[in-house]
Amino acid sequence: MFKAILLGTAGMFFSATLIEWAGVNGIASIQNIEKADQIIPMILQRGLNPFLASIFIAGIVAAGMSTIDGILVTTTGAVTRDIYQKIINKDATDEAVMKLSKVVTVIIGIIVICFGVFQPGSIFEINLFAFSGMAIFVVPILFGIYWKKATAKTETNSWKRLCAFIWATSARRILPSISRTRWWRRCAEL
Repeated sequence: MFKAILLGTAGMFFSATLIEWAGVNGIASIQNIEKADQIIPMILQRGLNPFLASIFIAGIVAAGMSTIDGILVTTTGAVTRDIYQKIINKDATDEAVMKLSKVVTVIIGIIVICFGVFQPGSIFEINLFAFSGMAIFVVPILFGIYWKKATAKTETNSWKRLCAFIWATSARRILPSISRTRWWRRCAEL
């Protein structure tokens, strides 16, 4: 398993590096780009014939859709099974969980559609936000699995930090003046 983790990490590093270099080269070679998200489609349109470029772009869109699909199913399952059925209502029937999962799927889908329509940032900024949030999980999960002295208190503290991070970054984006307050500096020190 450890070998698989190393190989997966190396593969992701290699592919991410290629994607980043494509973006850097695109900015250098293509002038007057309005959004950084347009670099890869423009490189494909200029370097390939229209048929092949459309197939590659369709592949990128399909990869994005399959990723969003998996995340939607995982999030719905986490909310309905892990939060609702195990914490809120331990006696919930499968029918009630199924109804709730449909409602949660629709709500999360609407939120994702709003992100797509209103575009709160470029794809790079949204990924940066998402991976920063996931990075918070790495240490608590690894210590929770492998550290013999892990307790419920350490888990609670890690969840507090996660909530503080989400609130602080969201509030800073929504209300830019909040970053100058004393409260913001205290949250940043957590």
